[in-house]
Amino acid sequence: GLFVSCQEKEPVKPGPEDETLELVAPKLSASTQNVVLSEDNLKSEALKLSWTSAVPQGKDATVIYTVYANLASKDLYSSPKTFSAGGQLEFSFSGEDVNSLVADLGGEVGSEVELQFSAYAMSDDDNMEAVVSNVAKVKVSTYKEEIVVPATLWIAGSATDAGWDVSKAIAMPKGA
Repeated sequence: GLFVSCQEKEPVKPGPEDETLELVAPKLSASTQNVVLSEDNLKSEALKLSWTSAVPQGKDATVIYTVYANLASKDLYSSPKTFSAGGQLEFSFSGEDVNSLVADLGGEVGSEVELQFSAYAMSDDDNMEAVVSNVAKVKVSTYKEEIVVPATLWIAGSATDAGWDVSKAIAMPKGA
């Protein structure tokens, strides 16, 4: 025999834990609007970006932040440079990092360039929509090391008539 039972089930009301958490756009700020690079500050922190948490207050979520950077003259998201900040709410660049960033983005080192940044927040929960911060713009006076080339170089060695006698070395003037 076959027995069939009908039982009405209470519809399940969504509880607070079923509520979809929405991330909020972080507010991004830069430690300075003008970075002036010199030989003296290449190794130290030249620019620090910081932002507010994308997780609503009183809520809990794991969020990974990525900093997007590009020249201000370009679309920020078209071939940007990206830097992973993990779960941190800040990212720092040394003077060398900023100089390299400008060069990597196609900016001219040794000139003033405007960069733009944003912080992209993404949760490890696929149901949560990723959010992006405001754009922060920073003017950068890049540093170009001047390489001094002497007017004349001399060559000596076993491949020359002078041999290893440097007093008889062969002059190679600039432009020769």
